[in-house]
Amino acid sequence: MKFLKKFLVFSFILLLYPAFSFASYTETDWQNGSYEISHKKVSFSKTKPFSSRDKDVKASPSYLEYFGGVAAPVVDGDTLHAVDVIAPMNEKQIFSAYNFRGNTKKGAIQLIEIDGDNIYTNSEITFYDSDINAIYRYEEKLYFAGSDANGAFFSHAIIQNKKFAQIGYKIYISGYVATDIMRANHSVYVTTADNGGLYSFFSELASANWFKELFAARSIYAADSERMVYVLSGQPAKLYQLNKSGQLIHTLEIGGALTPESKSFLTKSGNYIYATVGEAGLKIICDNNIVGELESVILPGFDPSKTVTNALAIDKKLIFTASGEAGLYMYEKNVTLTGKSLAACTPVTFEEKDHFNYWPEVSANHVALKEGFAFVASGAYGIQAFEVK
Repeated sequence: MKFLKKFLVFSFILLLYPAFSFASYTETDWQNGSYEISHKKVSFSKTKPFSSRDKDVKASPSYLEYFGGVAAPVVDGDTLHAVDVIAPMNEKQIFSAYNFRGNTKKGAIQLIEIDGDNIYTNSEITFYDSDINAIYRYEEKLYFAGSDANGAFFSHAIIQNKKFAQIGYKIYISGYVATDIMRANHSVYVTTADNGGLYSFFSELASANWFKELFAARSIYAADSERMVYVLSGQPAKLYQLNKSGQLIHTLEIGGALTPESKSFLTKSGNYIYATVGEAGLKIICDNNIVGELESVILPGFDPSKTVTNALAIDKKLIFTASGEAGLYMYEKNVTLTGKSLAACTPVTFEEKDHFNYWPEVSANHVALKEGFAFVASGAYGIQAFEVK
């Protein structure tokens, strides 16, 4: 009966989308003992991932103040690495994702509560055979994407009473690793690198809608209010625009993101698209033209390949970048980047306001803003919080 249901869904899709590309996937239960849900409360403390020399080169006056952090989970003696952090709207919560470097697959997801200056983990899922690379919150579900010994997959966790309650099926898709996930337009979008691309799944049926092959797909931007789905790929960086049926509308090569299996991030505000492209820093695109660029950070004595721009967060005229071992940087833009018409494609310039440099081997991988704090996914140092003055 389940097979017949999926066959009928696919037949309906083919009638709707003649240009539909077959999306191969496998839905399965999680193996017994492959994950564990716990509800241990751990408050943020001052673990200080940054170096003492940051005070010597730090901008003045100070706009950032270190608050504290929570250590990365340790699984079977191995310290995980924080790679993603998100701050959903209308919730005083953030969520973090962890994986493990190398061939061994281990990961975790944390639910973190913000109660004024009291910030603490409230619930956690530990994965004993799976990396978790990206997360996205939508209503009571936290979608997550990663990889295990069998390849790329995605799934979701149910949130009840501010805690993780259970997780759904594990859905394998083509590609070695799933790199990003987002839910919009009644669809779940997932990117996979190397021999993968962009998947669209019906959010309620967990059935494949369509698939578009894109080499080295790294990040997605989609929203209920958008007519397009945007994908950022690497080697070199390209920005793809697809309609909701998976048809490729436009491709723009923007440069950068040349390092294989490295991080990139994509978001949009008004008509402006932000793309972090590793060693080439940040690119801002409007009306299919690059209207602003921010170079990656260069620090004396640091390998430039380790101080690349991994991700960003924006708040009106402020922009925060997760800059690898260079740490967290805060800039002010000359425009708010929320233009409502294409005529608003004003060239963008930046002024650095503050920063915290990290210790060598500690990497700022992602950043999210919530309740006056910048939360940074900081590799082996877990999630670190900086108060924004």
